[in-house]
Amino acid sequence: MAAPSQAIEAHFENSAGACRERSRFLMAISGVILVSCFLRIGSATPDVSWLIDMCARILNGEQGYIDIFETTPPVPVLLYMPGAWLEKYVGIPAELAVTGYTYATYLSALWLAWCILPRKLDGIGPSHWHVIFPLAIFLFILSYESFSQREMFAAALTLPMVCSLIAWRQTKQWPDIKLHTAAVLLASLGAAIKPPLFTLPLLLCGGYLLVTTRSLRPIYSSGLVATGFLFLFITAASLWAFPAYLDGVYQLMRDVYVPIRHDFYYGLFSDNIILAVACLALIRLRPANAVQFSETDKLFITTMTGFAIAYFFQGKYFDYHAVPIALFAFVIAWSSLLQNLPEEKGAAALTSLAPGKVNWRFYFMAASIAVISAGFFNSFDDDEPKLKDRSWAESLDHPTAMAISSGYITGFPLAREIDAQWINRTHCQWAVTYPEAVMRKQHVSEKQRRIFKKYQEEEINRVAALVPQKKPEIIIQSTTRQSIWLASLILEKNPTLFDDYDIVAEEDVFRIWRRKGSADKASPVASFKAGEQ
Repeated sequence: MAAPSQAIEAHFENSAGACRERSRFLMAISGVILVSCFLRIGSATPDVSWLIDMCARILNGEQGYIDIFETTPPVPVLLYMPGAWLEKYVGIPAELAVTGYTYATYLSALWLAWCILPRKLDGIGPSHWHVIFPLAIFLFILSYESFSQREMFAAALTLPMVCSLIAWRQTKQWPDIKLHTAAVLLASLGAAIKPPLFTLPLLLCGGYLLVTTRSLRPIYSSGLVATGFLFLFITAASLWAFPAYLDGVYQLMRDVYVPIRHDFYYGLFSDNIILAVACLALIRLRPANAVQFSETDKLFITTMTGFAIAYFFQGKYFDYHAVPIALFAFVIAWSSLLQNLPEEKGAAALTSLAPGKVNWRFYFMAASIAVISAGFFNSFDDDEPKLKDRSWAESLDHPTAMAISSGYITGFPLAREIDAQWINRTHCQWAVTYPEAVMRKQHVSEKQRRIFKKYQEEEINRVAALVPQKKPEIIIQSTTRQSIWLASLILEKNPTLFDDYDIVAEEDVFRIWRRKGSADKASPVASFKAGEQ
């Protein structure tokens, strides 16, 4: 009877130990979420604010991609539709609603990944500490201003499918059918966020399975084929709902947006790419008895490579475009750090296997990851200027507004914060300023130059006619050098553009014009003359 008794005691000890470990993990995740809540205080980023406003205008009866012109395809725009719907019909501020279901989306993806992954990953350790915890740190804290960006959604939605592949490579069994189906659905939605570029991570993962198994069967059983069909269905359905995207917007994308590219080295030496490479370099500091490249590493690196190809193919190199690359690289770095911890617990965990010697490698890697984390956090701070004095808007009630600017940093989220009704179909005049920047710095063929000039002329004429036609109460102007040049071109077409307006605020890169007689409280700061342009 002694042996069964000992077995029962051992079982309960293991169960109690697992319960304590799970409790510690959940407390750590809860702490990460609590800390991240302080980062969500404030307005949304300009990009997110604009897409929320676009959804609100569609709900108010305007036609997407006709009355509102946006290069982003329908699926990523519709990510923000629930927030706009809740604001219109329930009264919850859209930005707050978007933040709320962003948390729900990321937590759901993490929970699904946790359920799918084996409890202990071969060659690495407990999956909840080596994979899920660093993912939570990145998603909720290091992402900072990129928290609700489309790229972050895509990375989170792709994660459960990658974890399914990791689980199969280790156990030779696919997850429970319900979990696997959920992973397929999320991955297809993630790929549709930026079609077809965000199919690349899944295509490369499929290629990895094909090369390592030399069989097509795992590709079918993994759900990757089903993911591809669902991706096509979601994309086709969104274009069916907004057919105008394939009319004017697609042509604008083809003629102007896609050819506008930064130099390759600009993206290669961006902060986030350097930090991601630094994360991968930490693999070399793993102890000799550790697995240098586990299946988790290989599939995460494959996924990261797919997102990296998409990043460089776009050629725009905004910081938030590198979010998925940084996310998967950070998990690999964190795993490298934990593999330098010996099996002993407590204080012995920070000493080497040789008694009395400090594990300097662990401390060096910990310091490196701390620096890398700070770098990611700083790079994902949009660092956009904010207009502090808004006394000029106190007497305005849902004013009409537009911007004359080379970028949307001056228009959004300021327009939403003063509850302005946007009258222009675009957030700024990027179709004028972006091509000009490219033509000044890079060699452009004569054919492409003529195409750029054609679209520039059309946009300048449209804006010059829009002001006297729509008579917006507020014009938000950027005073950057590129935007001042833009205003000069528009004034050449319509010298009386600002005759009915006064400047009521001028701060940082903001210049606020108010239509005369539209308010009583704020007195004009100055009268603006065309010659100042």
